[in-house]
Amino acid sequence: MEKPDHDTPPRFMNPWILRGLIAAIAALPALAYLSWSPASWWTRSGFLAYPGTFVRLGDNHYRLCRPWPKAGIGANHREQLTVRSGWIAGKKDFNLAVLLPKTAQVTAIYCGAAPAPSSPAECTNAHCPEDIHALVADGIYTSGRGVIFNVRDLTAQPGQRTNVGFWVTWR
Repeated sequence: MEKPDHDTPPRFMNPWILRGLIAAIAALPALAYLSWSPASWWTRSGFLAYPGTFVRLGDNHYRLCRPWPKAGIGANHREQLTVRSGWIAGKKDFNLAVLLPKTAQVTAIYCGAAPAPSSPAECTNAHCPEDIHALVADGIYTSGRGVIFNVRDLTAQPGQRTNVGFWVTWR
């Protein structure tokens, strides 16, 4: 076997093989990072796929905590009524929510509050048996229109229970 007259190192026949090998080695740390990163919020919440985004509607054409009608809430048969109720312990925030059809037009939201064990009584800006603070977030969610009612009893003692509820009329 004869030695070549010059001492050059052997060359790869195809330079693309070397470039592909370098790219694969460079991609390994990125793949390792992605496999060790924590699960997304929607995976941890039990959703099988990304649920979409929550978009707030800034133009509400109804008042929060309207005075109750004399005939009773839901007496108008042309409107639908959706109710949520629960109780708050102390001064903690409490959320109640309803999911309406995407095409629902909210006509009014009525609120109620009372110290436990009484059932919620009319609660408006002018009169309320409890000193509650209520907020409403009205938005469009992936499977419908979500109305979230956040309430807090500002003067409650730490162990005091307050019954709250809200009624959404829509068409």
